[in-house]
Amino acid sequence: WCLAAGDWVLAHHALPASDPFSFTSVHASWVLDYPACQVAFAWLGGHLGLRAVLVFSTLVSVGAGLLLVLPNARSFEARATGLFLVLGSVYVGSDDLSARGQVFGDLGVALLLWFLFRERRRERISPLVPLVLTAVWTNLHASFLLSIVGPWIAAGAHLLDPPSERPRLRAFAGWSVLAAIGTGLNPYSYALVLDVLRL
Repeated sequence: WCLAAGDWVLAHHALPASDPFSFTSVHASWVLDYPACQVAFAWLGGHLGLRAVLVFSTLVSVGAGLLLVLPNARSFEARATGLFLVLGSVYVGSDDLSARGQVFGDLGVALLLWFLFRERRRERISPLVPLVLTAVWTNLHASFLLSIVGPWIAAGAHLLDPPSERPRLRAFAGWSVLAAIGTGLNPYSYALVLDVLRL
């Protein structure tokens, strides 16, 4: 279905106004919940074949896992163990790796956590980062709402830290506001956000 939706967009140079695939559906307003993912997978599959889509999905999945593990590993042993766990999880889940946006959802969560860890260490992060990350994530997978909610959860968890070690809570709130603005940067504007909330 993901590839078919992307093929439809590439063939018609437009977004479908109603569901073009089901004769049983009501012909009401219809939203592709991750339009860039569907178009990218369809383009890749059309030009390089379905195996290329699977290889690309695997690379994105491995990249997300490594982003979670490697930056926090302090020794060679920790990095080797982390790499083994990431590759092992990809192997175990190989039947489930397919042309779907979940791999981008995993990458979005990994990037969000990486930036939140940097925020906790009080490293300077450009205000464009939450805006751009969330805008791209919104077009790739429906889990983009985590970019708005995640910083509030992190800020709440940091209230348990000693006052001298707490990161700037306003930075987490600022991230959340900029992420909320970033969700509107998609072909459907806030109609996509509302559709995902209903979903």
